[in-house]
Order: sequence, then structure tokens, then C-alpha cells
Amino acid sequence: MRMVSGIRNLSLLAILLGSCLAGCGPGTDKPATVAVGGVVTLDGQPVKNARVRFIPDADKGRAAAGTTGDDGSFSLSTFDTDDGIVPGNYSVDVTSMAIDDISTETKDSGEPLTSEIPAKFSNSTTSGVSFTIGEGDAGKNLEIKLTTQ
Repeated sequence: MRMVSGIRNLSLLAILLGSCLAGCGPGTDKPATVAVGGVVTLDGQPVKNARVRFIPDADKGRAAAGTTGDDGSFSLSTFDTDDGIVPGNYSVDVTSMAIDDISTETKDSGEPLTSEIPAKFSNSTTSGVSFTIGEGDAGKNLEIKLTTQ
């Protein structure tokens, strides 16, 4: 009888300990994200190999980023690849070095590389590009239309 009681107590202790340890794991304390993407154009032409960053307004939230493909399209990532963006208000910056279009001589010359995108768009405070992302915006295709004027 004593052995059965000891086994039962040990089993209960193991279950209790297992339950406590399960709650101590990495958890899912990440805020929910919304899968959002878009297209970047400069004077109506797609911008390839550009880095697009969404910076949360007033330091609330979490930044998200993506890189454009040959057609200018991008998808945003916050915690994991292509997981989207946390809903909120964002200022956006876009940078591109268009390295594919630069000759080997230019790369080796020591001259600084220049961006095809005007400098004002490389800073979220001067770009003038902003978006509000809501919980219901999943699948939304954002258009970031930049101009050289």
C-alpha cells in the first residue's frame, strides 16, 4: 500500500513539474502580425534590390523590412521571414544601391557607389512616405511611388 501511495505521489509531482516547465518555454509573447507586401516604383518604373523599412511612429511597435525583387515587389518581415508587420502607424524609408547595374571597373575604382533613389527617401523622417496598417489589412498590396522631382 505504501508503494502505491509513493508512486501516486511521484506521478503527481512529475505532472505538476511538467506543467510548470511547459509554462517556462520561449512562449508566444510576440504581437500578432499582418501579412502585407507591396511594390516600389521610381518615376513609374519598378525599383529592384531596394531595402524597404517600416519604422513605427513614436517608438511604439516593431520595425519591419523587406527587399524588392526585379519587379519592385516586396513582402514584409518582422520576427520571421515574410511574417508581415505588427498593426500600427509607420514611416517608411527606401534605399537601393543598384549594384547589379554597376560595372566591375566602377566597383573597383574606389569611387563611392550612388543610389538611384533620391537621398530624402533613405530616411523615414524625410521620406514623406507613411502607412497605417490595421488588423484587417492581411494581403494588402501597398504602393510606394517615389519620384526624382
